[in-house]
Amino acid sequence: KHPKRMSDPLVNNITCIFVTREGSITAPSLCILIALPLLLSSRWILGFSSLFLGLFLICRALEVTGAEDNAKIRFNIMHASDIVQEIKTESDAMILNSALESIAMKLNYEQKQEEYAENELEFFFSEAVYISLKQHAISPDNSLLTGILSSLALIAKNEAVRIQLTSQTSFSLDLPLSAMNLSLHEAQRKEDEELTEEIEQLSADVQRKGCLWMGALVDGNKQLATRVVDEGGLRIILAAIDWYRYHEDVNNWGLWAIFMLCYEHLTNKIELVRLGGLQILCQSILNNSDSSLEVCRHGIAVLFDLLQNTNIYNTINDHNGYDVMKVRQVAVSVGLHNAVYKAMLNYPESSEIIKMGTELLMSTSFVGDIPV
Repeated sequence: KHPKRMSDPLVNNITCIFVTREGSITAPSLCILIALPLLLSSRWILGFSSLFLGLFLICRALEVTGAEDNAKIRFNIMHASDIVQEIKTESDAMILNSALESIAMKLNYEQKQEEYAENELEFFFSEAVYISLKQHAISPDNSLLTGILSSLALIAKNEAVRIQLTSQTSFSLDLPLSAMNLSLHEAQRKEDEELTEEIEQLSADVQRKGCLWMGALVDGNKQLATRVVDEGGLRIILAAIDWYRYHEDVNNWGLWAIFMLCYEHLTNKIELVRLGGLQILCQSILNNSDSSLEVCRHGIAVLFDLLQNTNIYNTINDHNGYDVMKVRQVAVSVGLHNAVYKAMLNYPESSEIIKMGTELLMSTSFVGDIPV
């Protein structure tokens, strides 16, 4: 059977019943410590009174650890199938998040193969995620959505789960993509006075984790890359990068996801250009070039892949084609030279940025000295 596995916050909460965060003992601990010598010296009334008082205080403290912590304890010792059954009627976002965290922990449990058949736990996890997504659609909650998207990313590369996504309508891409889109629209509609740093960070985390999920999902799978773009995933990523233009993590994982969606995928490249992605790519690099090597590296990698000249592009007819020379002209007009040049100046130690940047500048008729 699975042992009880507690997250660090839960362990801390229970530890604080006995020892304060400053290191001193609490009232329940004091009562129990006083009871021991009294009982050993046969002073039964005082000893048992002190012991019972200590146990009473512990019970009261456990009562206030909260429904979320209690759910974590319960879920950690339950079989994944039982968790799935229990949350089918659950509406509390914290409880649903606890269920997802518990199954995620079971995925990493080294003895899981003794308890579950191959891919069984992943399927239970996927079902729990989609139960949570349906509840989120009824009552949107960004804290729940971040947990959902993190869970999806965790199982995104499992081939059985990928097949499930492409063959079963109840596990569609539409639900998580729609949830990401709704969250972004809600963030865009909020007035400045409604936004706190915590709310804004949570909204950005939704987009960051959604980009991470999409990139992991399509890695090495052209069919899923096509599906994600067809269902609006690329448009959502571009909108997130554009809105959170100075948020390093959103830009970094967004650009990485775009690379995964478009690498060796001609139709997705065409869609990226059609959606105005070249301008968003260049702006992302410029906005974050002073603070993030990874944003620059991923952004330049996408541009390099878009603008390289290969025979496959030249064999496509003009109606459905991808004219690299025209795409290069558009890229230059929306700031390619400035973005690449600045990234190369800021990160001369990155051989990838220097190599790809040099090729990009040389192939687009850059005038001036190229950083080396």
